[in-house]
Amino acid sequence: ADFSEVARRLADDFSAEAGVPVTITSDSSGVLTSKIRDGATFDVFLSADSKRPQELIDEGLAVPKPIVYAVGTLALYGPDLDLSADGDALLRSADFATLAIADPETAPYGRAAIQTLNSLGLREALQDKLVIGENVRKTLDLVQSGKAAAGLVAFPDLDARRLRAWVVPERMHDPIDQAMVVLSAARQPELAKQWIVFLTSAPARRIIEEAGFRLP
Repeated sequence: ADFSEVARRLADDFSAEAGVPVTITSDSSGVLTSKIRDGATFDVFLSADSKRPQELIDEGLAVPKPIVYAVGTLALYGPDLDLSADGDALLRSADFATLAIADPETAPYGRAAIQTLNSLGLREALQDKLVIGENVRKTLDLVQSGKAAAGLVAFPDLDARRLRAWVVPERMHDPIDQAMVVLSAARQPELAKQWIVFLTSAPARRIIEEAGFRLP
């Protein structure tokens, strides 16, 4: 979900270059994995982690190995808060009603959010304040709509709002290595490989980095 807008921009560039339309379906990595296991006919799977693509390979549902296309960054954001200097101070103070995180069972950013709270020793203290979003984009929606005072969200999704967000130090959670893989049931396997090659090209990597992701 965190990569959906960038993927659509890259899809436009790929279509212009290859003359082939690309259809993007967005959801949490866990939900998309379940859909693939249930027989959804996607050609390429872009996950927000490397674990699920490897699982699909192990199950014979993808080939031949995951390729990391971006590294995600977790950030604490609240529309009425300037957290850029000391966002962890807000978490430690617990001076807010609710904190939105993505579902840790299906969304890698949600898992990273829980790991961050564990690193800060705040998991138990903040448990009753947590509001769970279906995926990381919907988690940001909870914050923007006022249903949560703040949220641990994907840094690239914040656009101009990044200046007021606290970027969670990488040491506080496992790396959000985002990997892609061609699916065994791909109807257009050669075009799928072209799409993956395109996503690792210099122009695509530049767009990915400009969007706020780190490069592998």
